[in-house]
Amino acid sequence: MRYSVLSENFSDNDRSITDNAMDGKMKIFIAKGKVLGGTMVGENAGELVQELILAQSSGLHIKHIFGKIYPYPTASRINKQAISRLFAGKLTNINKALLKLLYH
Repeated sequence: MRYSVLSENFSDNDRSITDNAMDGKMKIFIAKGKVLGGTMVGENAGELVQELILAQSSGLHIKHIFGKIYPYPTASRINKQAISRLFAGKLTNINKALLKLLYH
């Protein structure tokens, strides 16, 4: 089975920075757009991982996490940050050029 590993450090999350809780890391294993499993270590990891547990146990596609609007800064945005990196890696050069034209 082919799968992707998404990894994110708490030190890259603005809420973790403001709370001085930057010691932590998460890994999510994704296949065909669905959460296979993962791990999370750090302050409040038990609360942060709940969204991923729901996605995995319900068979939700990760686009539902990516499409959520999160308050800012919120620690749970770490889930969206990791998924954003996966989607960004799949952008073609043409899509990147169009986005650059629109948002630069």
